[in-house]
Order: sequence, then structure tokens, then C-alpha cells
Amino acid sequence: MQLFKTFWCEDNIGDFKKEIKLIKNHCKRHQRAFEFDHYDFYPEELTEELFTGQYSLMLIDLNLKNEQKGTEVIEIIRNYGAYVDVLLYSNNPKELYKVTQEENYVEGVFIHAGLKGLGQKIRDVIDQIMYKENMAIHRNETYLNSKEGDSK
Repeated sequence: MQLFKTFWCEDNIGDFKKEIKLIKNHCKRHQRAFEFDHYDFYPEELTEELFTGQYSLMLIDLNLKNEQKGTEVIEIIRNYGAYVDVLLYSNNPKELYKVTQEENYVEGVFIHAGLKGLGQKIRDVIDQIMYKENMAIHRNETYLNSKEGDSK
């Protein structure tokens, strides 16, 4: 079974036990094993780890421990060259929308306001990522097969 690994910055991960189980089951139906590395905030020593391409998705809460903002985490990740799908969420919709309208907001990020429906949004983003991965695999296989045909 192929791995779907996620980087998850959330200071109240215990609130997501039910959702994590649903996400694991969802991935399992798609022949993927869901695993995540959890952090209450972004520790600087992870910088090099993000370059390895080991994560398919990053889930980031807007308000983290140590007064750190999720947007800061996204900026750090992007500055180190890790271009991976990100879902930024918050239980404070007004603050989330305000932050995403600011001039320096990092683009190319899925957002979700409120905790209601967050689990479904995570599963939808996972589906989109798996679709893109499958399309890339199919495109590569088609290319390799055409090259084999050219050499005959």
C-alpha cells in the first residue's frame, strides 16, 4: 500500500481523533496508508527534512503554540523551496479571512474557515492530490510506452 504522508501543525491535535480515523479509512479505500508528522508549532530543525519531498500535504492551523501563525509556517516552508499542497484552517473565520486578504499572504494555499466540515475538506484535498499524482504516473507511463514503440 502506497503511503500518503502529511505534515500537520496543530496545537490541539486531540480534537481531531475522529477525523483522523475517517481520513485513514478514506485513504485506505484508495489503497493508501495515511500517516502524519504532528507538531504544535513549526520547529526550525525541520527545514532540511522538508526538502526530501516526503509530504503529500501540509495541514496548518492559523493559530499555533508560541504565538506562531500558520501563515508564518507557510512562508518558512515556501522560502525553503518546499512546494507542496497546503491547507490552512482556523476556528476563527474572521481572522482567517483577514489574514488571507493581506498584501503579504502566501498564495496557492487551500483555506477552510471553522472546524465544521474540515474533515471533509481534508479528504477532498487528499482526493485532488491523489488524482494529480495518478495523472502524472499515467502521463509518464504513456511517454515511456511511446518511447518503447519508437525504438522498435
